[in-house]
Amino acid sequence: MTQISLIQGVRGNPSAPRFQLQLFKWIGNKQRFAHEIVSYFPPSFHAYIEPFLGSGAVLGTLAPSRAIAGDILEPLMGIWFRLSDAPDALLRAYTARWHLFQKDRQAAYERILARFNKRQNPDDLLFLSRSCYGGVVRFRKDGFMSTPIGVHSPISPASMEVRVRSWHH
Repeated sequence: MTQISLIQGVRGNPSAPRFQLQLFKWIGNKQRFAHEIVSYFPPSFHAYIEPFLGSGAVLGTLAPSRAIAGDILEPLMGIWFRLSDAPDALLRAYTARWHLFQKDRQAAYERILARFNKRQNPDDLLFLSRSCYGGVVRFRKDGFMSTPIGVHSPISPASMEVRVRSWHH
């Protein structure tokens, strides 16, 4: 009860810029609400801690100088590690999958999905999140991703590059 009264009515940084670019689609992402969420943060704090990183919408909007972020899904965290440590490699992997997809949508999607389900890896997950049905990545109880191909086209490598550079920064 004391903690609620300490933060009630405190508006953190209402001038925080809106972070518009979504790196990848993720169910339950807070992209549309991240700016409002951040506005309730205190004006200063030692470190931002995000135990359920997901799409990183709040982290990207807040852009703290110090943060600790995590998630239980290893290939999801792998996307964030590659974004931090090897953004060009992440972009090259996305681009390669995008070109395969342009040649034969269904076959490429099935191949990438099968490979992801065999050894869950961040490069496949990033592309699948942009090409699966509605951008809704679903996992069965056995851990296999079960989302079918979407009707839309995944964003172009040029658009992904803008996002990768922005998020890497």
